[in-house]
Amino acid sequence: TIAAFRLVRKLSRQKRTMTERTASRYISDVRPIQSVPVCCIGVSASDGMFIAGRQMIRTHNTDLLRWYPWQQIQAEDARLKAGEHMERSTGHALVLRRETPQLRELMNRCRNDFEQANPAIEWSATDKTWEWPNGYRYTVGHMENEEDWQKYQGWQISCLCLDEGTTFLEKQFSMIDAWVRQPKGSYLTPIIRTGSNPVGVGKKWVRKFFVEAGYSKKEAPKYWGKPVIKELEVPIIDDNGRRTTEKRRLARLFVPARVSDNKSVDQGDYAATL
Repeated sequence: TIAAFRLVRKLSRQKRTMTERTASRYISDVRPIQSVPVCCIGVSASDGMFIAGRQMIRTHNTDLLRWYPWQQIQAEDARLKAGEHMERSTGHALVLRRETPQLRELMNRCRNDFEQANPAIEWSATDKTWEWPNGYRYTVGHMENEEDWQKYQGWQISCLCLDEGTTFLEKQFSMIDAWVRQPKGSYLTPIIRTGSNPVGVGKKWVRKFFVEAGYSKKEAPKYWGKPVIKELEVPIIDDNGRRTTEKRRLARLFVPARVSDNKSVDQGDYAATL
């Protein structure tokens, strides 16, 4: 435990015995409350951690992103239980942080939570990968160096999550984007998700690709919160070597977060600190 006092007389009265129970937090009650608008926040700490509430609980705004692949995991579980024609899931989630320290912190939280959520999950420290009983894999990694995208070359990624997307380089995103795909016959729709604050080396390309999405700065806000659809005709070669074309639709969606979204804070005081 931390020494809370400098004075010997006060320090001697501090209870510093740590047991398994006092080192943990427990859910004692669950009550429904009125839904209110909320907003994710970000801090300048290298690991993204901050203290929240009167009990000073350590927390992080990465949680939503790291749990996103569970939608695919649960969908694959449901298909197997329903007896659909699949032996094992082909799903593979890749959750990336730019630098190693942030990755280590993310990995530790995932290990604690995932093993409690499903004790049957198998963890490989070498590959930094969890594997579910249905075959779905969940890998955490980083792209600290510019060319680190090559580590994932040739992968078949069903869910790509870039935590703090504006810390990544445009080249890294454009290269790894090509491997967000699934084999023929897969039930999963490949997806990319990212969340970020508007700071970092990649904020310009992120704004251009996600925020503006091909529109001018003046027009773009009209499309925020709405899917921007792009239709493509792609060449297809069948098993007999015949060439055809098929239409594919790509969609991207930007959901902005504003100071006014957080109704629990004084907007003026909060905005003054930004």
